[in-house]
Amino acid sequence: MKQLLNFGRCGIRESLLASFILISGLVSAQDEVSSIDGIVNALYESISGPASEPRNWARFQNLFAPYAQVNSLVPMDGGLVEFRQGSVREYMENSRPFFEARDFYEYEIGRKTDEYYGLAQVFSSYEYRFEKDGDVMRRGINSIQLAYFEGRWWIISLTYNAESPHIPIPDLYLSK
Repeated sequence: MKQLLNFGRCGIRESLLASFILISGLVSAQDEVSSIDGIVNALYESISGPASEPRNWARFQNLFAPYAQVNSLVPMDGGLVEFRQGSVREYMENSRPFFEARDFYEYEIGRKTDEYYGLAQVFSSYEYRFEKDGDVMRRGINSIQLAYFEGRWWIISLTYNAESPHIPIPDLYLSK
């Protein structure tokens, strides 16, 4: 810790400012996992942005419990669906080339939350765009399971599924 907070020949004003910035980062990281709203908003923010701006994968990973899963349901031919399962690390590794190649902005457009004693299920409807204010490319639902322990909320599982022309998002999941 001494090495981290060693400000060398900085004056007291610079030392206080650097300490404030360091503590602010820790506090804001704690703030975003102290509520369901905070962690869901941080999830969307952490994967959205221009291709020229690397994603903050440390922030993204901090939202998830160490053993969490990121899964998807992928439509296949003939109306079948394939379930793909992976760890948070696998999601980050597999997604990195996509996010480095194009701008990507995912926005929440609706939410339904059920909560009981430290356990929450959030159906968060989304839409994504390749330009910040561009055309909607696709919509879908993130099914987010959260647990409250160690003084904060953790995502323990995230499964996403894209909307299709034959199976639109129900109105129940489009209101906030």
